Amino acid sequence: MRGVPGAYTQIDQSQGTVSVNIRGMSGLGRVNTMIDGVTQTFFGTSADHGGYHQGGTTNAFGAMIDQNFLVGVDINRGIADANALMGSANFRTIGVDDVIREGNIFGFLGKYSYGTNGIGPNYMATIGAKTKINNDEGSIGAIFGYSGKKTTQDYKSGDGSKTTDTRISEYDSDETIAPAYGDISRLKQKPHSILFKIQANPNEYHALDLQYRKYSNYLAGRDMDNQTYQVDYKFNPHELLNLKFLAAHTLSRQTYDSSKSVSVQNISDMTGGVNLNQKNTYDTISLENAFNYDITQNLKIKQTIGASYGLNKYTSNVSRQSLSQKGMGSTVFSPSGKQILTNLFFNNVINAYELVKLEANLNKTYYTIKGHKPECGDSNPSCIPKQAMDISKNGNFYNGKAVFSLLLHDLFTPYISYAVTHRAPNVQEVFFGSDAGDSVNPYLRPEKATTKEIGFNSMSQNLFTDNDFFGFKFNYYKTRFKDFIYDRRFDLGSTYFYT
Repeated sequence: MRGVPGAYTQIDQSQGTVSVNIRGMSGLGRVNTMIDGVTQTFFGTSADHGGYHQGGTTNAFGAMIDQNFLVGVDINRGIADANALMGSANFRTIGVDDVIREGNIFGFLGKYSYGTNGIGPNYMATIGAKTKINNDEGSIGAIFGYSGKKTTQDYKSGDGSKTTDTRISEYDSDETIAPAYGDISRLKQKPHSILFKIQANPNEYHALDLQYRKYSNYLAGRDMDNQTYQVDYKFNPHELLNLKFLAAHTLSRQTYDSSKSVSVQNISDMTGGVNLNQKNTYDTISLENAFNYDITQNLKIKQTIGASYGLNKYTSNVSRQSLSQKGMGSTVFSPSGKQILTNLFFNNVINAYELVKLEANLNKTYYTIKGHKPECGDSNPSCIPKQAMDISKNGNFYNGKAVFSLLLHDLFTPYISYAVTHRAPNVQEVFFGSDAGDSVNPYLRPEKATTKEIGFNSMSQNLFTDNDFFGFKFNYYKTRFKDFIYDRRFDLGSTYFYT
């Protein structure tokens, strides 16, 4: 993925999840990161030392996926997807046909590697079986895979020193530089994953996929567990009926060591002696149909109409209300709340004379954000509303994109596009918890991006030699943002407010 211009991935040493960046943006809603079409909503809070929110802490969205189970990624930049500001990345996992070769009943796919200097064993084993059904017109198959690895941040750098070593500054021999990390043992990890799939194709018109994914890890003082149950169904008996259905339930948990602390508050005191838990559930369902019209031999139209629904919820066994009752004030840990997104979309692709191509995509998203706002502090008159209350914020927006292309030659396909995209504020932004009700901002508006693009593509096979492939892309884009959300505290004498 990092070889694709305008996109790269990042893995924080204390998070262990994959964060996707497209055109300088990352995070939930700014980039729609998916695994097999399911949006990833996991929000991790980690630290490479003894406490959380005491320096060296990372709060970030990321996807919990093992790269050993991946076969590819589909990247779209500047699209007009539901609640996606700059684009999307869909990681695709292995299927039955990736494990079992054509004509065989059983199959095995295995990988193993071992490295030095902080990179331990990395392995994956997947077995599968497949058989013909319905008088050999269809098939049914299943695979089961297990994957694991071991890594640590205690490695040697290019000068031969370890990351934990205290070193002398190259600019001042009297100055020593402390290690960049806290407790390095907290950054060792041994994640393991499970993938189970059943894929049934009774005939050429039907396709049913059932899958279960699990990713578990212990890193930076917390246990992480992510499980996904998913069903995909496709029905394509006619050019006017190409139906796709997806439903998924994702459950993510983080359990923090009770011996640690959040800010200056001991976790054991916060929870009454039990472990601190954070849970994220995401339920989604989508249905779409594609219509293919051959108006004439030289005019072809494809229209896709569909709808999706997503319920994203964050909870913790320590609430702001319970902390207030214990006289412990507030904490920035794990804002709780839920976000509901409903999307209606209508996509069109028009091809004329194998020369002109026009893509016009439009969708409308309805969003709801719910959560609790504690009472504002007495010393902050700028905090509105003052009283504690449950908040329910609603809104909607349109996303749209139009692309005009000329298919002049395989080596020269110019295009121009214009897109208007939005993404709704998320739970962590609206219910940010550093100063009780003073830091909650129910007035945040959706972010908006306007993007203009121009460029051309070049693709050709057998250009210089047999079986070679040539690809070249030139692209210029300009994006303007409005109502961009960021964390900032403003002090006005004895008062302050957040935006």
